[in-house]
Amino acid sequence: MKKSFGLKFFCIALCAQLTEACKIAGSDTGICTDPSDFDILLPFCKVVVQYRACLPRYQALWYNHTPILKDTYVAQMHKKLVELRKLHESNKTFHKLHSDEWDAGTNSIVNRFSDNPDCVNAFRNYFCWMSFPRCDTDGSSLPLCRSVCENFFLACKQSKDLWRCGDTAFVNGYKPEKSTQLTVSARCSKRHPSMIALLYRAKISFITEHCFRDPPSKIMHLTPKRKSHLLYALQVSRMLQAPGIRV
Repeated sequence: MKKSFGLKFFCIALCAQLTEACKIAGSDTGICTDPSDFDILLPFCKVVVQYRACLPRYQALWYNHTPILKDTYVAQMHKKLVELRKLHESNKTFHKLHSDEWDAGTNSIVNRFSDNPDCVNAFRNYFCWMSFPRCDTDGSSLPLCRSVCENFFLACKQSKDLWRCGDTAFVNGYKPEKSTQLTVSARCSKRHPSMIALLYRAKISFITEHCFRDPPSKIMHLTPKRKSHLLYALQVSRMLQAPGIRV
């Protein structure tokens, strides 16, 4: 009886812990944390992670599963990759051989990080937002905005690689984040950019024009289904006109 009670208590405690957890790399090992303590927990990423984020939860078996160690790892990797790239960009031997990043032997190496703070900051933004995802009101972690990835490639002069950012159906966001870039803002789409794009490409503008053109008395006599379509189209139209929306 005591064993049964103990097992039941353990299961309840475990379930409660998992319910409160947010996902990091697909695993329920994070906990949603308010930004009030990020000055200490995230000294590197605190500049851009200014929201309730999913941080590594303390685990007794893994002493290094902590926010500050993960932030330190992000900072070290960011510095290492940026400096390594700058070394390649300034290597005169590579330039004399007319070699590019892919050793094609036809083009010179493009200066992506050298004298380009936008690229450095876009990389930092992408790295931090990916490592510490935003939490929603239910305590679940949200995926990155597609435009964060797009801005990274654009700021680093890699417009041909935008396809790597994936389909908007799988990479969407919640709201705009604060960017540290100088000229390229890290804008995010709304929660369902794929639906917005679908409606936009289907040319629903005639519906929104109907909303703006017809008097309210005429719209009030429409069927409930038609009214809901018009209201939704109006919301989509306003979202498309917002400064941070990309379709």
